[in-house]
Amino acid sequence: LSWMIQKATQSGDTLVLQKKSNFVSVHASCVHKQALKELLSDEQVQKSIANTKAAAHLKALEEFYVMVQREPDRVCYGPKQVFEAIEMCAVQTLMVVDSLFRNANVKLRRQYVDMVENARDQGATCQIFSSQHVSGEQLQKLSGIAGVLRFPLPEIGDIDSDAGLSDAGADDDGQKGQELDVDDFM
Repeated sequence: LSWMIQKATQSGDTLVLQKKSNFVSVHASCVHKQALKELLSDEQVQKSIANTKAAAHLKALEEFYVMVQREPDRVCYGPKQVFEAIEMCAVQTLMVVDSLFRNANVKLRRQYVDMVENARDQGATCQIFSSQHVSGEQLQKLSGIAGVLRFPLPEIGDIDSDAGLSDAGADDDGQKGQELDVDDFM
């Protein structure tokens, strides 16, 4: 860090000098991608990113993992489980990876948008994770969509987390169509 500031001073790079308070020097045990998680959990980094979306996403994902361990009936993941939980107004925090909104299937994109809008209308906090960030990559491994519930729903565990949405093919006339497979959600 001191080398960078010294070079910026020598070269007259005012942008680096103006932003030097934003830089933090932290140690990682390796140079691989998993080191990002280690760096993001560092106290100095946590203080630096405290008021950013990345911090909120990390906190939401951490809360989800803690809830999986302590109260597994208060979490859901996978399109079908999350859809059912939203239908029951049970979702407190909804987490979605942004890549789901870029799906080639327009009906599928619309379903994810509707799920987020319905959850927001019910008072849920909705977090849209970047698929390029380490937290988004972790969420993508859980099918790209997950939720922390307001109250336990033991019956939600009976739904396959890899299952597609049963009313995915519904028309505007209200007719139910074919069921979409989980491959349509990835």
